[in-house]
Amino acid sequence: MSMFRSLAFRPSIRCDPLGLRYFQSKPTIYALSTAPGKAGVAIIRISGPNSPQVLRNLLSKPSLFPKARYGALRGLFHPQTRDLLDKALVLYFPGPASFTGEDIVELHTHGGNAVVRAVLEAIGSTAHNLSSSSASEAEGENNTNPLNVRYAEAGEFARRAFDNGRLDLTEAEGLADLINAETTTQLRSALRQAGGALKDLYDTWRTSLLHSRALLEAIIDFGEDEGIEDGIYEQVVEKVVELRGELERHLERSVRGELLRNGVHLTIFGPPNAGKSSLLNRLASRAVSIVSPHAGTTRDIIESTIDIGGYPVIVGDTAGIREGEDVGEVEMEGVKRARERVSSGDLGVCVLDLTTTHQHGSVHIADEILQHLPVRTGDSRPTILLLNKIDLQGTGTGSESESGSGLEALRKEYAKATGIGKEYIFFSTLKDKTGTGIDEFTTGLIRTLKSMTDIGTTDVVGTNERHRTLVGECISHLDNFMKLREEAETRGEGADIVLGAEEVRYAADALGKICGRVDVEEVLGVVFGQFCVGK
Repeated sequence: MSMFRSLAFRPSIRCDPLGLRYFQSKPTIYALSTAPGKAGVAIIRISGPNSPQVLRNLLSKPSLFPKARYGALRGLFHPQTRDLLDKALVLYFPGPASFTGEDIVELHTHGGNAVVRAVLEAIGSTAHNLSSSSASEAEGENNTNPLNVRYAEAGEFARRAFDNGRLDLTEAEGLADLINAETTTQLRSALRQAGGALKDLYDTWRTSLLHSRALLEAIIDFGEDEGIEDGIYEQVVEKVVELRGELERHLERSVRGELLRNGVHLTIFGPPNAGKSSLLNRLASRAVSIVSPHAGTTRDIIESTIDIGGYPVIVGDTAGIREGEDVGEVEMEGVKRARERVSSGDLGVCVLDLTTTHQHGSVHIADEILQHLPVRTGDSRPTILLLNKIDLQGTGTGSESESGSGLEALRKEYAKATGIGKEYIFFSTLKDKTGTGIDEFTTGLIRTLKSMTDIGTTDVVGTNERHRTLVGECISHLDNFMKLREEAETRGEGADIVLGAEEVRYAADALGKICGRVDVEEVLGVVFGQFCVGK
């Protein structure tokens, strides 16, 4: 009873049908939601219990307050000086049916820097300690009393949406990915996740585990008295085995999702003067890297993020890999970094000079290059071979058929020498913008990128390490459940159902953490820290 009495001393409370409560003491937040800088339109978002009153203070009279969810053109005035700031499209979205679940006001002003600064300053001028405004709101009058309003922190609008049940963690992460998407494939993946597809998948699996746990608990509580143990445990085992298989396949596909979200790290490597920098410039369609006939021009890794066929690729041009007494200390450090980048990258493109690697009818590739090719590494990561300067090598200068047969013969030779499949070997001339072979190479590169990142048009996969870690944790607990059963069978005993039920609970909790169904306070700052101020 004392708890309910204490509520009488708090500011007024408004409850909505979903049971969300708006305390007047909760700060109302505001921020510029569009990118800063000059633009045709700027959107300023205000969210919280005092957002309607903030708008009233900006209008010339209360009767101009807009109808909920209808845009209205209104003049905005400074609450204290009553100077006209701008004419803007204003909208009011009452909670809980809003992005944050709170009352939201949006001001669509002109996008000039002076306009935005003036409106933000006007909103901030109302921000002091809380003062009751319920009476004036009820009378429909402007209230110039100080309001509990402050500028929003990064990601605070999305965090309030999560706190009020408007978003789960996967949807919030999908929203961040949608904002940061730079390619069409990233856009499609982010839209699926932001739309709740990933949440629905994890919730389905978690519900299955909760049902299995309930069956195990029933065996523990009533099995001996009610005789319900027969067959129930085996049903749970079958469900666990089936679900584990689905989770394992999901985990494998999630690696592709991470590549799609974060970008494929492609490393261009090879000996000096093979055409590596020229290739980077052709892919980027601009002069990113210096091209010179002198060996050792590129000393450090030069990176450029490029949209290649709709796939995000972080292309790294590296120093030419070579050894010898004439390699200086600085170039040697560049070679070391190149080797490290080749080893850590997702995809390698080895560029070789045909005029120096194919002589007297046979392939000759330096040992320091072969060390990074599949013939030596046995690595399953894809490697593409681009044989440059085909125009200087002399192959394919005859008829079209002779050209085709000559190139095919070269492919076979280089495939044998490098361990790279013939379908990953291409020819080019990169000496100028009219060089040949680059289109065929690009087509093959896009085909490889698709095979590395393709998740289908309907498949839903995790797209970051947090998802992958928690799915792996879920699988680990399901493995422990099966291990308990196997050990019991080895001893000729019945499985420990109590311990098995705990493992199933831990597995369900791991999936619950992905969506925020289980306490995940330690990761919330990381998730919502991805957003800019105003989202």
